[in-house]
Amino acid sequence: MAERLALPPGSPVQKAVRVRSSPQGPLSHITTYVPAPLAAGFGRRELARKPILILLEESGVRIARAEQTLSARLADASVARALGVEVGSALLSVSRLIFDAQDRPVQWLQGLYRPDRVQYQMQLSRVGSVDAKVWVSQELATSFH
Repeated sequence: MAERLALPPGSPVQKAVRVRSSPQGPLSHITTYVPAPLAAGFGRRELARKPILILLEESGVRIARAEQTLSARLADASVARALGVEVGSALLSVSRLIFDAQDRPVQWLQGLYRPDRVQYQMQLSRVGSVDAKVWVSQELATSFH
């Protein structure tokens, strides 16, 4: 985790594990890591009331960007129990590294989502020459025009 958050080895981090629910039941199992100095102003009580990004912003961190990877993963016993699914069920896996305005990593998030309750949607555009047309996100497409 120190490497992901660009911290010296052995640096303390705050780890938070939360299950988010909707009226239909649990939908996500989220594990986050934040460098301890940035998380000093909040604990369990604050985490129960507000998203971590809001808490970070309220403490003066200016969130600028994120790198995100979507994949799939099978539910282990602990996550299956928390999400109300069978062990080995396919889950949508989201890994996200969040950076501040100085391009420093401020949060690592690993989210596991029930695919029957969560979906990702993107707007895509087709760009490029006739020989090499590709699909890209709508935001990225604007840089090709």
